[in-house]
Amino acid sequence: MDVGRIRLLAVDVAGTLTDDRRLIYPEVIYALRKLEKAEIPVSIVTGNSFMAAYKIAQYFGLTGPIIAENGGVVYDPVLKKR
Repeated sequence: MDVGRIRLLAVDVAGTLTDDRRLIYPEVIYALRKLEKAEIPVSIVTGNSFMAAYKIAQYFGLTGPIIAENGGVVYDPVLKKR
């Protein structure tokens, strides 16, 4: 196992992927897709609803687990199961 290799990036949405107006800049979208292309899955971790997190992950083509509703829901988009 390569200890120095990044295996997953977990990010919140509000204030991390978005600015204070809840806008997501094109550079953020580009960076997320670049990580996925480099086989580094990106995981959405949020207190928001599962459906909101799912739609964001789906729109960006993210393959990391979705953790939503303050940890109440964990979903694997690759295996398509909770």
